[in-house]
Amino acid sequence: MSIQKGSVLVHDGTKLTILPPGSGDVEMIFDASEPTGIKWKARKRQFKVSTEVTNTVTTTVYATVGSFAFDAGTTIKSIKIVSRMESSITSFDLRLFDATNSQTLAEANFTNTTDQINDLGTLSNIPVADAIFEIQAKKNGGSTNKKITVRDISVSYD
Repeated sequence: MSIQKGSVLVHDGTKLTILPPGSGDVEMIFDASEPTGIKWKARKRQFKVSTEVTNTVTTTVYATVGSFAFDAGTTIKSIKIVSRMESSITSFDLRLFDATNSQTLAEANFTNTTDQINDLGTLSNIPVADAIFEIQAKKNGGSTNKKITVRDISVSYD
């Protein structure tokens, strides 16, 4: 019997069996529905852009509320932002902006007045080289002293 480097010896409830090593960036997950009780699963990777920002922004001008370095060797799966607006604002926009190449990668409009997880949706125009990405916000309507609050930015990637 040939056993590969990284194999794991597991008991399936009846006998010992060999779970071959996972490929790529995976982690071992215990799963009773699997024949061996264990499986390899792609590792979920994410980071948070540290921010506790309350911005007063004009109607048409985006303000940067967070930024991070994009590594061209990764694939961004999602960007989720905990944010809200004050009640007298009509709506607000959040976007992911590639500051290095001056391109909008994702943009969405929201109307929530309490903290909510807002997803920027599908990304496009992803650069092929490293870049600086900014999370930007702007309000649509309302008086100048009304604010958009961004509390947390989470980026999930491969």
